[in-house]
Amino acid sequence: MQIQSSNTNTPEKVYETTLESCTCGDWKYRKSVTGEMCKHQKMLSGEAPPTVAEKYWRRYNDSKTSERNY
Repeated sequence: MQIQSSNTNTPEKVYETTLESCTCGDWKYRKSVTGEMCKHQKMLSGEAPPTVAEKYWRRYNDSKTSERNY
């Protein structure tokens, strides 16, 4: 699968990503040695942490839920 980088500090890049490997520098030089997944593999597997937008949405929904409970 191809995953496009969303890092605003670097030009747009597309990485070839599978659950076993990734063409990003983080996986090639660090994670492949330790056996960990890079963030692209985590996104592919569904293990990625929530994005900033998802965190805000959850906080918003949680605050609305707690307001209804009073």
